[in-house]
Amino acid sequence: MTKSYGPKTGFGGLMIMADPNEPVHVTATEARAGATPGVARYVLGISLVLVIAIFAFLILR
Repeated sequence: MTKSYGPKTGFGGLMIMADPNEPVHVTATEARAGATPGVARYVLGISLVLVIAIFAFLILR
């Protein structure tokens, strides 16, 4: 049996809309579709340091 994601369910080969009031339950890994390597924290940290350095340079020159 294959997993069905989203608001549609199969019925005899036809795709019909599921009940919109019924919640769809997926795990955190399925929802984000893969691994999260955590690179964003480094990008944000480096960007913050660069912005502070540029503003300090512009103000103190």
